[in-house]
Amino acid sequence: MQTYKIHVLVGFTDGEGSFNLRFIKRATGRNQIDVRFRLTQHIRDLNLLTLITEYLGCGKIYMMSLANSLEVFSYSVIRTKIAPFFTKYPLETEKAKDFIYFSQGVEIVQIVEIVEIVKIEII
Repeated sequence: MQTYKIHVLVGFTDGEGSFNLRFIKRATGRNQIDVRFRLTQHIRDLNLLTLITEYLGCGKIYMMSLANSLEVFSYSVIRTKIAPFFTKYPLETEKAKDFIYFSQGVEIVQIVEIVEIVKIEII
């Protein structure tokens, strides 16, 4: 991707992006951690979200009444594409701290999954 396009993506994410971790307690006892990257733009900027989706090679665009959002829910895609991109091209606002915490959470999820696999193999 051309340098200016990278900076556009970083800038839009600084302004209208979010990184989320959600912990879900299941009745079965096996808890779940959901991850999400979201970038929201006005409905007139659907083209921009489409271009970003094509560049990243991931995500789905959700259309709402006044805005559209590009969302990535896949843990493996976030770990292999989204997190490395924003590590290489850091955010410039306070949102950079959010990304750091998000990245640490993604790493913890990976460690927990490895521990679960090892526990299953031992049993």
